[in-house]
Amino acid sequence: MSEEVKELAHELNREISRLHLILEQCRQLYSNTETISILNKTAGLFFNIVQSQFFDALLLGICRLTDNEKMGRNKNVSINSICLLIQDDQFKEEVSTLCKQAVLESKFARDHRNKRISHSDQDYYKTRESSPLDTATFAKIENSLKTIEAVIGLVFSRLLKTTIVYKFINLQGSADALVGRLKKLDMQDQSR
Repeated sequence: MSEEVKELAHELNREISRLHLILEQCRQLYSNTETISILNKTAGLFFNIVQSQFFDALLLGICRLTDNEKMGRNKNVSINSICLLIQDDQFKEEVSTLCKQAVLESKFARDHRNKRISHSDQDYYKTRESSPLDTATFAKIENSLKTIEAVIGLVFSRLLKTTIVYKFINLQGSADALVGRLKKLDMQDQSR
């Protein structure tokens, strides 16, 4: 296997890991009603902005991972780039099939990027009430990431003889640490 395929696979793996870290922070902050209540009570506007920025970062990351192999003269670091570098026709077809599935799964993210995040599409803003974008949810983000992971998992398994697992432990300095401190402060305020 060429060094170029290895480097690309490792770079894509780093981006997937980065998105999982963001997603995990979102879960820690926004999946529990008690936590959401504390966040809203402490600094609701701020945490709403944080949630929106995290969400858009996830959508943009999914788009980057599933973009075409080139945009104009520039080569992209995307799962579609790997297909061009694989020499074995059968393996290339397997990877290509998974890439197509990942692109389909990420359509909702691409629509948000193209019409709302990276660009301000006039038609969208004129018709958003009658013709809204496909809803972007954490479940859709997770599904998109799984299909992208399938591509990278196959490449790592077949070419690098390695298995990739995207499971994160609760890291020091994560959102859970912040939530723990906010809960402690809230309890102190209530006891006064």
